Amino acid sequence: MKWIEYYIEAVISQLPKKDQIEVKNELLSNILDMLPPEPTEEEVKALLLELGSPAELAQKYRQKPNYLIGPQVYPGYISALKIILPIAAIAGTIFGGITAFVSGDVTELSLRTLPELLAKMISVGLPFTLIALFWTSFGFVVAERTGTFKKGQHWQTADLMKLAQKQTISFGDSLAELIIVLFMIGCVLWSLLNHFHWLDLILADRRIPIFTGSFLQMAALLILLLCVGEIVVIALKMTYRRWRLPVCLASIIVSLVSLVCWVIALSRKEMFTAEFLDYLSTAEWTSHSQLSWLRDFSANGGLPEKAFQILVALAVLGTVISILHTIYQGRKERRSSLTA
Repeated sequence: MKWIEYYIEAVISQLPKKDQIEVKNELLSNILDMLPPEPTEEEVKALLLELGSPAELAQKYRQKPNYLIGPQVYPGYISALKIILPIAAIAGTIFGGITAFVSGDVTELSLRTLPELLAKMISVGLPFTLIALFWTSFGFVVAERTGTFKKGQHWQTADLMKLAQKQTISFGDSLAELIIVLFMIGCVLWSLLNHFHWLDLILADRRIPIFTGSFLQMAALLILLLCVGEIVVIALKMTYRRWRLPVCLASIIVSLVSLVCWVIALSRKEMFTAEFLDYLSTAEWTSHSQLSWLRDFSANGGLPEKAFQILVALAVLGTVISILHTIYQGRKERRSSLTA
């Protein structure tokens, strides 16, 4: 029966979640009906070969068939997109930021110029992503039509064992996470070299630093620490490719450390500069009733009590969700290992 289980899992893994249970029950019933009461292993294998490859059979169960990309290459196509599109999006946004400075559209990095810079990065990053999507799809279509991918070539029941042991953590997803973390590290290091001037408030007559230098240095150190922790988790994901105990423990530890770092940063005294606090206390737009809380900073420049409580509550909520997700993946992996 293990071959039947492997075969069905290989089929439904390529279907939407909402259809998997129904297809699993239907396919199991059909297979059992076609087999004798006590089938031998060879009879089971022969029937599965007659049914065809799991990819082709899954295509027949799809309510919205993807005929442009055939069933034999569709899983590989999706895996390629998971790797290529994040890389293209990140490369495009970085290139857009560089061209914004080179072309002179943005002359400095500050809160005032940030919307223009983001617009430039998105306007370049989005076409990059769409172009990558087009050429990847075009390449797979051409390769399939020209016979590079042979339908049903070399498929045999022994392949089901490999499918059953298929890694549950996508290498492409882990690679995308790694690129994002490295990009964040680069941004933090660049900001340190430039003394975080891009965070200054630019007025018509002067530039006001919002955060104190000591707070920015501490925040940068905490961010770099968390990035290192994330790199460790990503490295474990790439190594195990499954939600094994080391991966789950590392992920939970990093989530808890992240929460501690958040609380430390948010409870920091002397977070804001005296110039910025003075500006808030005298600015006309903070006199409105809905914005008056902005003037309610503590005497030592920390966050208002209500703002601190709300931000900490959000951090705790995010940490709980992250840990529960990790526990769920770990339990799911454990059940999968026990039934394999």
